[in-house]
Amino acid sequence: MTRIFFANHAQFEGRYTNLGDWAIFEQMEKLFVPEIENGNIEIIVPSSDVIYTNSNYHVHAFKRGGIKGILNSLKWIIKSDIVVIGGGEIVQDQSSFVYIPYQLVRPFVAKILGKKLFAYAIGVGEKEEISFLGKLQAKFVLNMFDIITVRDEKSYKVLTQYLHVKKPQIYLTADPALNLEEKIVEEININKPYFVISARSVYHRNHNLLPFSVRKKMGLVSKEYYKEINQFKNDIALLTETIMAKYGLCAKFLNTYTGAQMSASDDKFTTDIILRIPDKYQTNIEVLNAVYTPSEIKYILGRSQFIITVPLHPLILGASENVPVFSLAYASKNKSFMHQIKRSQNVYKVEKIGDRLDLVRITADIDEVMNNIGTYKNNLKQIVEENKQKERNNYRLLMALVNGTKR
Repeated sequence: MTRIFFANHAQFEGRYTNLGDWAIFEQMEKLFVPEIENGNIEIIVPSSDVIYTNSNYHVHAFKRGGIKGILNSLKWIIKSDIVVIGGGEIVQDQSSFVYIPYQLVRPFVAKILGKKLFAYAIGVGEKEEISFLGKLQAKFVLNMFDIITVRDEKSYKVLTQYLHVKKPQIYLTADPALNLEEKIVEEININKPYFVISARSVYHRNHNLLPFSVRKKMGLVSKEYYKEINQFKNDIALLTETIMAKYGLCAKFLNTYTGAQMSASDDKFTTDIILRIPDKYQTNIEVLNAVYTPSEIKYILGRSQFIITVPLHPLILGASENVPVFSLAYASKNKSFMHQIKRSQNVYKVEKIGDRLDLVRITADIDEVMNNIGTYKNNLKQIVEENKQKERNNYRLLMALVNGTKR
């Protein structure tokens, strides 16, 4: 039996894990189920809710967090044959200088202990999102890997041309969430036409030592940030109101990260936006909270008219269901995916303080897409299908490494 350690954020907060990490994990786990049930493979996953993870997935979860979590990780790395990182964005330290060491310390330890390393459809930030120190760290550890797959062309170019990672086998694939299967949600109202909007606080990636959530708790965030974020909430509220009035659509707000330990507190952010929308629209607004799995979220997104989002994975999950997507892009990964599906014109930057939403442009773009919806969907379907085919190579390549490690 081959034991694989998932050294990623797959279940870091159990059912409250960030939607993107969770969606990637669901797709990865599903592919391994036949091998797991036949006793050929065991998947090890760190989780904040071991009971939930073990009850819902074919994995062995252990308790993460604190000194005990670190010791548990070391124990399972020692017992494993292969350590996997990704999917998701692994290389960028614009959000925090500790981000890259945090992502790469476990594979680094694993390689010292003689384990095989696999990077599964990872994302790599643009050069401007990686400090000089981060570049050195990433180059050093990633050159220890056996196989690396990356989810987009930008990541491939930065990895090979800027970070100069040369030693592993490197392949261009696509994000695993593209091939996640939807799961029907009976209780959701899909009879009234709706659009989905997913908001999150922005302006927080600026090469600080501490992550934004920690700086916010410690009161180290500038007054300018709070002023700008208040304007951003007003803009989102006005955009939502405008769309509901113009198209007669209901609005479903999607919260993608609401966990207690590491989250962006999307639920609080969304509540504050909704309170700014006039009362007459409130009965047609719904909040999609953490009661749904990524497969169920994909079902809900797939029945929407279109999606407007700050986080990345509503773009990926929605586009994979052939739904028009509009990106309020807070990082290069959003822009990169929109370029991948040839919709760069529907990217609206909200990366820095001072970036404001052009509501006139956004609504005009929505009009253009909805007036040409047939052409849009035909083009999107073809592009997404090509990327789905690329994505399937992630599992094939990992299984090739598994087969090469069997004793």
